[in-house]
Amino acid sequence: MSPAQIKQTTMQAHKQTGASLIEVLVAILVVALGILSMAIMQTKVTRLSKVSEARTMGNMLAADLADRMRANPGGVALGAYAFSAAMPTGATPPSFSVTTQCNDALSNCNASQLAQFDLSDWRELVYRSLPNGWTRISAYDGINHAHDLWLIWQEPDERTPKLPVLDPCPDGIAPSTSNGVTKAIRCMYFRINL
Repeated sequence: MSPAQIKQTTMQAHKQTGASLIEVLVAILVVALGILSMAIMQTKVTRLSKVSEARTMGNMLAADLADRMRANPGGVALGAYAFSAAMPTGATPPSFSVTTQCNDALSNCNASQLAQFDLSDWRELVYRSLPNGWTRISAYDGINHAHDLWLIWQEPDERTPKLPVLDPCPDGIAPSTSNGVTKAIRCMYFRINL
């Protein structure tokens, strides 16, 4: 080979080496972006699965209350299942105790006492099943034979200071703020026809 050919071959080898390094860097960048995208997607899937789990639990809780109401038509007619109290904001759980226990066949409870027991037991179940779960139940609508039911809970990990109420909620429901962080609130609405 002539010296000119050797020089030309050497120059081509250097050009090709530089191009290979750039290609490797671009490949590493593409792989890194792919891994980052998958991590973000996994985080969103986990959060959405928790929301889905809470909504499924909400459906089961609403069906449970509807069954309790259908089993006690006298308590429904008296309006004993209506409940509208402020959502608890402290770290201590609210009290759900009632004086009359109506949880067995030997109990001699009237319709109103049974409704109070059912409502207390069910509200505790809501609180324990949903993150800081709470409820609102409208007074019985005798014309439509129905109650309006709201299940309300706070998302434990989701913090959205710009839009803290994520679902349409009843009036008077406000997000809680602690340490400057506003927790998102989720609501589910049901109409229980009896």
